[in-house]
Amino acid sequence: MADLPRLADLLRRIADRIDYHGAPKLTGFSFTFETGEGIRWRHDGKGCPVAYLGDEQYERAHTEADSNRPGPATRGTDHE
Repeated sequence: MADLPRLADLLRRIADRIDYHGAPKLTGFSFTFETGEGIRWRHDGKGCPVAYLGDEQYERAHTEADSNRPGPATRGTDHE
């Protein structure tokens, strides 16, 4: 039973290689839940990492935005 997490990790990595465009990808950002504040977006790695599940979801972040900015050329930058 102790080998199940290792096996699951191996299978996840194999699946990600087979379907790279559908694989989860980390953004480099994270978040924490702060008392009296709610979600705090972080750039220091503390808290829960933010990921998106494949390229299709990343593109939805642009196509479903309230404005047409930022474009794909500004990936990963802070716009606030």
